Amino acid sequence: MILRKRDFNINIVKLSNYLKFILVFIFFLFPACKENKNTAQPSETVKSIIDIDGSINRVRNSHYLYVGTDPSTDLPFIGKDKETKEFTGFEVEIAEYLAKNFGVNLKLVPTPWNRLFNNLSARNYDIALNAIELPEDDKILEKFAFSVPYYLSYIQIVVLKSDKKTYGIADFKKRNVGVIKNSVSEILLNETNRIKKTDIKIKSHLKVDELFDSLRNKEINGVLISSPFAQWYCLNSPTLKITGDKFLKHTYVIAVNKKDIALLNALNAILKKAKYDKDFKRIFIKWGMKN
Repeated sequence: MILRKRDFNINIVKLSNYLKFILVFIFFLFPACKENKNTAQPSETVKSIIDIDGSINRVRNSHYLYVGTDPSTDLPFIGKDKETKEFTGFEVEIAEYLAKNFGVNLKLVPTPWNRLFNNLSARNYDIALNAIELPEDDKILEKFAFSVPYYLSYIQIVVLKSDKKTYGIADFKKRNVGVIKNSVSEILLNETNRIKKTDIKIKSHLKVDELFDSLRNKEINGVLISSPFAQWYCLNSPTLKITGDKFLKHTYVIAVNKKDIALLNALNAILKKAKYDKDFKRIFIKWGMKN
């Protein structure tokens, strides 16, 4: 068959129309093929904040709240679920709560703790949320701003439930006490030894689980540690208990770049309102934490 030029042009037109029809059909039949981005509206709390510097809009436009955190901090702060291998912990759930308020998804950015501020300054993420206490270093305060506290913590003593004679630091005189290396607890015990001549044998550990294993194995007589760890390990270890008074109150805050004023204002508004939110309170109850 001889295909004339006119026939060829007609066939091209028909083919073009068929292709248009197919493309339209696919577009409406498979809308999920588009990039899956959260289009939820922000909470009324976030809507009420004036976005004076565009930092809220930046988060909204990216469709994610990027959060810098160090997974090695371990549970109950952040760690990996043994079954799902997903990040979990009370700070992960707080980050999810914040992201939901902004109407976006959460994206955790694993970062070594000693790099949290450097990477925040480089804008590798929007906020840093990882057991951060309000710093006193002027150089840090010049570059970063900090939210209102989301958790009030203390130093607490953990001992075996069979221990009937330990009620305070003074009771550890000439006995073995475990702490996390370079922690406030370690500094406190060193100062107690220096001033009170208590001769407490300080046993420093790098990992929290190893610290509590040492206590369960009776290699040490007690553990001095921040209340989230104390409460979490006692909740999950029937042989452990918290004893004595809590002391050295400290709070955990969220760090942001100092120029992100609107973002900070939004975070503060969310956290202030969260104190009365049952969903927010459930996070701490779930992880065995009294706040």
